[in-house]
Amino acid sequence: MKKKLLIAFIVSLVINLLLFSINMVSANMFHKLPIGQAIPGGECIEYIGFGVYLLAVFPMTADGGASVSYSVGLNFISFIIPLILIFLLVFIILILINKLRRKKNV
Repeated sequence: MKKKLLIAFIVSLVINLLLFSINMVSANMFHKLPIGQAIPGGECIEYIGFGVYLLAVFPMTADGGASVSYSVGLNFISFIIPLILIFLLVFIILILINKLRRKKNV
């Protein structure tokens, strides 16, 4: 059982770190979050996904000369929740595989 818990945690951590890396690189280089949720509101759009927070502020000016400003940060909750969900999913899959193997051997 401990082995299954460890495997599930490692798989979940690797998947989340990979998705975090993709989002962080994309947020810093392209100002987009490919794997995240967009939350529009007023003069800004917030993007949150896999531990990354991106805020795009669009100033409303008459001359149209103002540029969009971006702010990238870390969001702990959006990293922990997918980590737990993927961990549970992988753990359940490992238990089901184990039960199927036992049933097949009997």
